[in-house]
Amino acid sequence: MQVIPKIIHQTWKSSELPADMLAFQQSWITHHPHWEYRLWTDQQNRQFLQTHYPWFLKIYDRYSENICRVDAIRYFILMHHGGVFIDLDFECLQPLDDFLDGKELVFGLEPSAHVELSQSQIRGLIHIVCPSLMASRAKHPFWSHVCQALVESKQLPGVLDATGPFLLTRAYDTFLAKDSITLASSEIFYPVTKFDCWDGKLDDPEFRQAVIQKALAVHHWHGTWFQFGNSQANPQALTKAALPLSLMVQGRIVLSAKFRHQLFQALELHQEQPPLISCMMVTKHRIAKAKLAIQCFQNQTYPHKELVIVDDDENNDLAQYVLNLGDTSIRHVHLAPQYQTLGELRNLALSHASGTYACQWDDDDLVDPLRLEIQLSALQALNAEACFLQRWLMWWPEQRRVATSRTRIWEGSILCRRDKLPAYPTQRQGEDTIVSQQILQTCRVALLDQPQLYLYIVHQENTFQAEHFEQHWQKASARFENNAYEVLMDGLAEQMPVLDYLKLLGRRAAPDPVSSAMLRGLQPDNQVIEQASTHNAETLISAASSPELNQFPPVLILTPVKNAASVLSRYVDNLFNLSYPHDRLSVGLLESDSEDGSFTWLQQHLGELQAEFRNVHLYKCDLQFSSSLPRWTPSIQFQRRSILAKSRNRLLQQSLQDEVWVLWLDVDVVEYPADIIQQLLQPGKDIIVPHCVVGPDRHSFDTNTFQFKSEAKNQDWSRFVLDGIIQPPRGEGRLYLEDLRSHPLTKVDSIGATMLLIKADLHRDGLLFPPFSYRQYIETEGLAMMAQDMGYTCWGMPQLEIVHVDA
Repeated sequence: MQVIPKIIHQTWKSSELPADMLAFQQSWITHHPHWEYRLWTDQQNRQFLQTHYPWFLKIYDRYSENICRVDAIRYFILMHHGGVFIDLDFECLQPLDDFLDGKELVFGLEPSAHVELSQSQIRGLIHIVCPSLMASRAKHPFWSHVCQALVESKQLPGVLDATGPFLLTRAYDTFLAKDSITLASSEIFYPVTKFDCWDGKLDDPEFRQAVIQKALAVHHWHGTWFQFGNSQANPQALTKAALPLSLMVQGRIVLSAKFRHQLFQALELHQEQPPLISCMMVTKHRIAKAKLAIQCFQNQTYPHKELVIVDDDENNDLAQYVLNLGDTSIRHVHLAPQYQTLGELRNLALSHASGTYACQWDDDDLVDPLRLEIQLSALQALNAEACFLQRWLMWWPEQRRVATSRTRIWEGSILCRRDKLPAYPTQRQGEDTIVSQQILQTCRVALLDQPQLYLYIVHQENTFQAEHFEQHWQKASARFENNAYEVLMDGLAEQMPVLDYLKLLGRRAAPDPVSSAMLRGLQPDNQVIEQASTHNAETLISAASSPELNQFPPVLILTPVKNAASVLSRYVDNLFNLSYPHDRLSVGLLESDSEDGSFTWLQQHLGELQAEFRNVHLYKCDLQFSSSLPRWTPSIQFQRRSILAKSRNRLLQQSLQDEVWVLWLDVDVVEYPADIIQQLLQPGKDIIVPHCVVGPDRHSFDTNTFQFKSEAKNQDWSRFVLDGIIQPPRGEGRLYLEDLRSHPLTKVDSIGATMLLIKADLHRDGLLFPPFSYRQYIETEGLAMMAQDMGYTCWGMPQLEIVHVDA
């Protein structure tokens, strides 16, 4: 009995197929006359998701490449309907009925030659599970596993890792119940390699007959989206490619799109006089490298530019070099050595700049000739005030390796309106991180993902130590070594003076002529190596130096839930409205003892949350506590708060991963500023709470946050002790944040957790919520007393109000 339904699924952007695909389509219909055939259009695909899996639409719509949507939809269609999903460039040779009989889920393996390519080797793959032909029964549990993988991989930069064969391979390798899955050898569905197809070998009857003897079908590998490699290895493709571009406003990405660069001529059509860009370079003791940086400036295709050089070297050699160039667009400011900080020198360069825009131009890096042109075009396309690169190339020339960086805001790539660029702090390192953070908070910022525009060079004179750059290598989104290194550097040498840089090092100036010729003949897959894991897209914005400068460290929001169905929708809406980058936020929820369907509601909306945030955890743990009495009744306080402490501790232990901060948030806090996390982080305190009120400018709701009145801390509280914990009447010996509104920030003796921000390492060091009487306090108050005993101070922000349901 056949478990897999007799349905053939294929997809195209419309119902009109390309002429060269019609014969392939007909081959499936001819060999399966009694099967149902369905051609899904782009419009039908989206409608299908809207109807059956609306939680995934946000991810689906945000994919930067349509091929990602084509990949993703097939998983959902097979999960829902079952059948066989087949790419249009697949030719059927024999019916599938006998082969599929009795099977539940079938995939085919790509040829071993594909596994040997650099892309596969860098990921450590031993096989590649291909999504071009898949057969499945409906509702197979593997598809839920794939859906989770799609969520985790939504921001990975490469199609292969985000939705394609590398994602499917990872999903298969991590799926525990493999007994119901059949992996067909490559000779069944993929008897020829992509290179055989591209070389036209299938047109040779003798070759075709030899390779398809055991095949039921043959994939013709028409995937033109990947045939021609990546612009990292083909820099000229920048002039034609649609480039990934995002818009960030006040630290939050509000738009992701594709940007097609039309070169400088497009700017001239819109402006009689395009704006002047002032490139600012600070240098000392690096005349040879500085000359190459100047060369990169002169090679820029954007003509309306100037280079301001601030040089505090003891000699005048660079000044003489600039003078001999006779280039009026370059100005050299020579200072007597005064040991000024890098920040001070950058400010001096800025004071000499006269352009509408300012661009940081480091003296030891190399840039593509199109850098200024493309960054300005991207900035103007979004009506932005600044532009940063989200990734760049990092080169270790002495170690013969290159990496495409992880995704983050790279301060050194800044192009910004000069009137929006704040003064650099007077620091010797990390000065551009502070400036970049201010720009991200105050400007419309274009984020461009084109790493080949900038080659950051790691050498012995960098500001940061080797350990810092080794961390970048480990977290890189792509790594190039050995043959792949040679190919990439061969391409970059056509755009930047990399060979001249190698000569400075006394190294071999170019690849060996024989090996270079061989490498130029390598297939496109050898030219681009994108390493992926579910954590590769970890950082959109982080400081280039120390954690203290990291503006958007990962935050874990934790919420216990009980009988909260009436406020859950508002709770989720508020999370979605947070301006803190959502890919830096994780959410943990623990529901217990609800009688109003809270857990069911959370289950139904879990996918929506997972599609939006970095990680989402949902747990159920009934602790068998219920009471008909109001929750503030003294006689139930010990039991109620002991249970709540246990819930918090269990939620924390199960959810905390690599986050730097934990934000405790009650489910019935119904109103708070969108930038509440940034405001709580700003004072730099380890434990801090806002002012939780019952309404704007009204009295405090959270009376667990308090400051002892003078002399009250040491008074005899025994007459207020019930069940081992102090329970005084409101105001007895205590000041609440409502009494301290004249202070923007104040120390407090105890804290509540309607909203509470704690440095995660404090929890890791043992700071938990006591479910017992700790110095006659319990739960959040007990945590405050424990924190004091550990040497930490609790803080409150009386003027920063959040609103709780008045209960």
